[in-house]
Amino acid sequence: MSINCFPEEIVADILVRLPFKSVIKVRRVCKTWNSVIKSCTFIDTYLRRSLLIQSEHENNSDGRHHLLLRKKNGWYGNSYYSYYGNILSSPSGYTELIKPAIPDVIKRCFSHLSMVGTCNGIICLAHDGLLQDEDAPTIIWNPSVRKYVILPSPSIKKNNFKDTQTYFFGYDSLTNDYKVLRIVTVRNSLLGVEVYSLAKGCWTSLSTAATAVFPAYLCSGFLRKSKDAFFNGAMHWVLPRDRNSNEHVIVSFDFGTELFHEIAMPEGFRKTGCPCYILRYGESLALVQIDNGGEHFVYALHLWVLKAYVEVKSWTKLDNNNVLFKGYRPTTPLGFNGSDELVMKILVGGDRRAIVVDFKTGNKNAATALDGYSSMNPFVESLILLSQPNAVSY
Repeated sequence: MSINCFPEEIVADILVRLPFKSVIKVRRVCKTWNSVIKSCTFIDTYLRRSLLIQSEHENNSDGRHHLLLRKKNGWYGNSYYSYYGNILSSPSGYTELIKPAIPDVIKRCFSHLSMVGTCNGIICLAHDGLLQDEDAPTIIWNPSVRKYVILPSPSIKKNNFKDTQTYFFGYDSLTNDYKVLRIVTVRNSLLGVEVYSLAKGCWTSLSTAATAVFPAYLCSGFLRKSKDAFFNGAMHWVLPRDRNSNEHVIVSFDFGTELFHEIAMPEGFRKTGCPCYILRYGESLALVQIDNGGEHFVYALHLWVLKAYVEVKSWTKLDNNNVLFKGYRPTTPLGFNGSDELVMKILVGGDRRAIVVDFKTGNKNAATALDGYSSMNPFVESLILLSQPNAVSY
């Protein structure tokens, strides 16, 4: 019986159940299968199915894949991006799964590119910081299908050498579009904000009204240092309310409406001088605060979770004041794993190491496999960019 005798919808229903590597291989079987796999409908269906399977594995403590980024000065190679799994059988809880091949265009710009973010298996790389005469390109990359898109030059140009730019990456589920947010400032003033749409293939500058909520005096350097969290179609930051205030708010940018908004923080977090980070916590937003309480080399972690999005009264404290660090300092949280444990960096005798914190029990365990990594993001193998007309294969 010929493989072409089955209706296309039945072929698609069979192919969508295959493991990712098998889907990539069977594209070569015939033109019909290749056409089915490259269709937008199949790509979206395969992604939804993969995310569902991944979610079920998390609930069974069977792990969530993460993409971690490590940079070593003077070293270029395939291993500074690695996929890891949260595997219970591993001594440190994490096992390296694979090192994806990296296109030459990224290797050439390695020292200038930062990982802006990841979403649905694609990664955005851009050059944060001072604008240069010849900026490194902004790239949207899917290492699983070995394709990338180089974005066109932005609309907002530099005025002088003190201009800075900061990029953020997100997804608009209503239009099925991946977008890049670019914020450009000069000294302490906002020069402009623009958004790149992968579907439209162009940059669009936002109006003054669209950026009215954004604290314009903040420099992009402050945004780069603050932790951001993409959740519910929006990017979130913890920022001071205004120039002379010690009160903080959560500022969000909705990638669908392309508008900025404010979300109030818990009362106890608003006027604190302690470091505070915003993170995604399962299907919620969370705030993690590092508090030294005035004691020398004694630090406490506090966790608040927003149970219902944007409803201020739904902030709930979950830490029970039982997560303490004595003799070493917690520095930066990397993110929550599939078991709702916090992976973070600590400073021990001048060395930066990784640990896993369980807020329910207060237990802290070393995660030596993650030592030296600077970021951790949920990752899933997807077919995004497979049918993108301007995507480059490598």
